Amino acid sequence: MHDHDKPKRHRSQELRVRPSDSEGAENSLKNQLCQARDELERKTKELDCLYRISRLLEQPGLPLEAILDGVVNIIPSTTYSPESAWARITLEDQVFTSGTFRQTRVKEAAPITVHDKQTGSLELFFPEGESASNTGSFQEDRERLLRAIAERLGRVVERKRAQRALQENEKKYRSLFDESRDAIYITSPSDRFLDANQAALDLFGYTREKLGKRSIREFYVDRADRDIFRHELERNGSVRNYEVALRKQDETTMDCLLTATTWRSEDGSVLGYQTIIRDITEYKRTVEALQKSEARYRAIVEDQTELICRFRPDGTLTFANEALCRYVGGHEKTSAGKSYLLFIAQEDRAKVAEHLSSLSPENQVTTHECRGIASNGEIRWQQWTNRLIIDKKGAALEIQSVGRDITERKEIEAALEKNSEKIKRFAYSVSHDLKNPVIGLHGLSKLLHKHYRENFDERGKKFCDQILKTSEQVAELVDRINMYIAMKETPLVIERLNLKDIFRTIREDFSSTLTDRTIQWSEPNTPPQIEADHVSLLRILRNLVDNALKYGGEKLSRITIGYEESDDFHLFSVTDDGVGIKKEAFEEIFGFFQRNETSRGVEGTGLGLAIVRDLVEQHGGKAWLESPLEKGTTFYFSILKKLKSHKSIED
Repeated sequence: MHDHDKPKRHRSQELRVRPSDSEGAENSLKNQLCQARDELERKTKELDCLYRISRLLEQPGLPLEAILDGVVNIIPSTTYSPESAWARITLEDQVFTSGTFRQTRVKEAAPITVHDKQTGSLELFFPEGESASNTGSFQEDRERLLRAIAERLGRVVERKRAQRALQENEKKYRSLFDESRDAIYITSPSDRFLDANQAALDLFGYTREKLGKRSIREFYVDRADRDIFRHELERNGSVRNYEVALRKQDETTMDCLLTATTWRSEDGSVLGYQTIIRDITEYKRTVEALQKSEARYRAIVEDQTELICRFRPDGTLTFANEALCRYVGGHEKTSAGKSYLLFIAQEDRAKVAEHLSSLSPENQVTTHECRGIASNGEIRWQQWTNRLIIDKKGAALEIQSVGRDITERKEIEAALEKNSEKIKRFAYSVSHDLKNPVIGLHGLSKLLHKHYRENFDERGKKFCDQILKTSEQVAELVDRINMYIAMKETPLVIERLNLKDIFRTIREDFSSTLTDRTIQWSEPNTPPQIEADHVSLLRILRNLVDNALKYGGEKLSRITIGYEESDDFHLFSVTDDGVGIKKEAFEEIFGFFQRNETSRGVEGTGLGLAIVRDLVEQHGGKAWLESPLEKGTTFYFSILKKLKSHKSIED
């Protein structure tokens, strides 16, 4: 029996000292006092250890790893010399150690058991040459403490893993809960409700709080059906379309189809069951309702798109899907009994009503465009496909409409029409007012330069050279304008391109200039294949490289082509180490006939970067630049990965 196990009466007797005791008795009393003090200190340390571990475990949301790391650093404090004791927790392939850990041959250990299986251990090490009993604590008591801590850690691991498994499953299936119109619930192995979506609450007629206090077994009309259902579920892992009769809160019964799956932890133990309920009571009661339902849902499947609704021939709504409810701003605007015309713009309602009246058994499907009212009150364009649903006798039952928002398309069409007119007028002006005179002027300038230049004095020769150079610039400007017009009117041809071939073409186009000026060229080694317009991509890169060569200045020594990608875009860059561009010119430099102040004395039309921006925007991207002064310039442009065109070339 240990000292702390002795009755208090005996201990008090041991502490009594008779006046006649000798010096040995006095020493004995001192030893007893020291032992009592040591025992009290040991018990205090053990209680403090357990208290600190309990506080650690009470912290909400603390990960298992943080718990184990905290516990392993608390355990050495149970000894008289915490700095001379080291703890280690091993859990499968994870190891946690106390600070300045040392592994020695002197240790005490306890197993960590999870689901009746040892998965780790808790170990306490002591310095070599010291026995477990002379380290400041009784070995038997400490081993009992370590076993208690290890047992509690095992329960913590079980709970944390179960919580983690449930959280992962909940995250995986939460969207199904939130969006499904079918009733869905989750029960524990003891048949208690763990969760249920709103459709399930509505189906049974309970609030979430009240349902959580009930057992699913109570809802079975024949409770033996629950045992059969669970047996099939646990044997096969899932059950599909299991027919059963269930009872609602108001005691009415309903025929249901159950589809369920089993949730299991990593070790295979059952965590719960997820069940989807479909009420088929009405389905079983009347064949006529079944026929109507099949006609409705078959049409929805055939014509399904963003916005779906059904209404009677007089315009009274009978159904609206969630997408339409969100679009117009709530269920109250699309609830049964409301008029379909309420979310159509006032000025278009008469036209829509007239169009719908044209539906007949001979003309069951029509399409119309109209303006509608969005949730924020904005007027937006919509396109609707309308299908007349009739019975066997040809009588109109309902009209099903499937619609989509086409506002963006309408805006693009309007912008294209407006731009098209501008381009046509611009092209007409160029072709009739500029092109022919420029060609004639350039031709005369060449003849003048060729046949009469030598007849002039030096001043006249200089004028003759300037006339020829100016005519060439004007001719180039006209060519650039015509190129811009052609680019605007030519649709993109999207095809799969090998960027390595594109970069090689650009490099070869400028190879002589790069060689003459000893400019280094750099490009990606293994660029991917992308989908884009071949001619447009070449024009973009040619213009940017030509821009760098023209305006990079004498210090230009390197041009680098770069490529990166994001989830939605291809990102290209053309970098030079020449003359920089001031920040205030970053935006305007992409405009028509805009030239940077660093381009003084360099020939150019001011259209190159405007063409780049327009071609990039046609590819769904944008163009921009960065230019730290005196540190070169980098032009960037992006291209949308999922491109559409009027014409597409297959691989």
